[in-house]
Amino acid sequence: MVQEIIWVLSAIILMTLVYKVLPYKQWKNKRPSFVLFPKYIAQYSSSTEDVISRIQELGFIPVDQSNKRFIRGKAFGDFSAKWMKLEILLESEKQEFRVFAPFFGIIFDNGDLWKIISNIVEDTKQNSK
Repeated sequence: MVQEIIWVLSAIILMTLVYKVLPYKQWKNKRPSFVLFPKYIAQYSSSTEDVISRIQELGFIPVDQSNKRFIRGKAFGDFSAKWMKLEILLESEKQEFRVFAPFFGIIFDNGDLWKIISNIVEDTKQNSK
C-alpha cells in the first residue's frame, strides 16, 4: 500500500515538473483535438483594458494591483477547464498573455483550455472592429 502511494505521488511530481519545464505553445485559431501538457501564449490586438475586462468576465480575479496576474478555480476538485485552477499572466507591452495551471500541471487539453483563450482573443478582436 505504501509503495503504491509513493508511486502515485512520484508520478504526480514528475508530471508537474515536466509541465513546468516545457515551453508555452503558441495559441492558434484552430481548435486542437489533443495537446499534451498544454500551456498557451496568445497575442491580442485590442486594448489591454478590453482584454482585462474579458478575462474578468470569464471569472478570473486580479492577484495584484498591477492587473498583470489573474487567477481562478481550485487546485483540487473538478478537472474540467471551467473549474480547474488557471492563471493568466498579462504582458501588455507585448500585447500577449499566458495561460497555465499554477499548481499541478495539466496533462492534456482536448480543446477546453484552448476555448478559454479563444473566448478572450476572439471577443477582443470583435470589440476592436
